[in-house]
Amino acid sequence: MRTEANQLPFSPRSVCQGAYAETSTAADIYLGGVVHRKKKLEELDSDIQSQFDATSWGKKLTQKKLRAGLSDFGRFKVAIAKQKRNKTIAEKLAAKVA
Repeated sequence: MRTEANQLPFSPRSVCQGAYAETSTAADIYLGGVVHRKKKLEELDSDIQSQFDATSWGKKLTQKKLRAGLSDFGRFKVAIAKQKRNKTIAEKLAAKVA
């Protein structure tokens, strides 16, 4: 079993002149001096967040948050839009097959 001390890129008792950030992929990124550590971490987080939002998983989560905030009438409008979309797709497929 790994402890937090084992996951650090340096010994917890040694002096470290720079700061490291651990990403979700368990890769260590050297952030330079400790002085601007918080600013660099915020930039890194915003950059990673924007990259994640561009992926299909991020888009799905954004859409899920939007739909969670809908009212009954909003959900009704979404259901009607889906029905219309599916109907046009079915008509186009039927025309292609026939």
